[in-house]
Amino acid sequence: MRIAGIRCAAAITGLFLATMPAPSASAGITGADVFGNAVYAQTSASGAPDLKGYFFSSRIFYSDPADVSSANGTSSGLPFDYGIQPGNIAGYATPFITQPELAGYLSPGGMFSAEITGGNLAGTTLAAGPYGPDLYSAVPILAASSYDALQGLDASKGTSLMFNGFTADPNASSAAAFVTIFRASDNAVVYSQDFLPPGTTSVSVAGGILDADTAYVLEIDYSNRLAMDLTVNGDTLADSFTTGYDVRTEVAFTTAAIPEPSGLILGGLAAAGLAGFARFRARTRS
Repeated sequence: MRIAGIRCAAAITGLFLATMPAPSASAGITGADVFGNAVYAQTSASGAPDLKGYFFSSRIFYSDPADVSSANGTSSGLPFDYGIQPGNIAGYATPFITQPELAGYLSPGGMFSAEITGGNLAGTTLAAGPYGPDLYSAVPILAASSYDALQGLDASKGTSLMFNGFTADPNASSAAAFVTIFRASDNAVVYSQDFLPPGTTSVSVAGGILDADTAYVLEIDYSNRLAMDLTVNGDTLADSFTTGYDVRTEVAFTTAAIPEPSGLILGGLAAAGLAGFARFRARTRS
């Protein structure tokens, strides 16, 4: 299943688990967040990535699987229902929406609220806010040489990925870059580098991590975040609510196929023939 071009697992469990650590375990509710996401696609070595769309997402973290079986929430007055995800997480993500629709979820001065409607914590209420102005970064761009290197990459040799990096927003509590590679057929995460400093401009992908003749999607994510208090049933959990502003660029690529055994044999015979011819010419010249 895909959410308007973004993998559902990535949008709620894969990308989110990669882009934010779960809060430390404590009794009951341990934290919550909301994210605004802008998604781009880079389809050539040169030129700016093209905008694919925007999506809003939110999560609630809790300690025990039995704590939550259903929940609903609102962000700036817009309602939504959470689904239960692995890792004691209730998660929600929209399909692709317009920029004004995304801004509606995270409008400055807006508030977050949620209620646990099923499980051991049924009746628990959460609240946070108000939201501040958005903190979106520059758009991630993969270097031309790295884009070209990915297309038909020899998976056994690996490669270095170079990109533009970004500067943390001075109003953000924290900022980080994330580099993830998904297998296109099942959206499985096969490589990730998480919580890199904003100024990071390269990572290395070792040989053998990727499979030959396989389609993948590389995602570079620049994230500015603002931490604030979360109120749970009137009690304050300090710095346990995060508003995140992520800008993501996707790059599709397919690794090179392994040559057929017959091709390897013919290649070896050709190389041996050339070597023999070279030795023959050397002998005739001596």
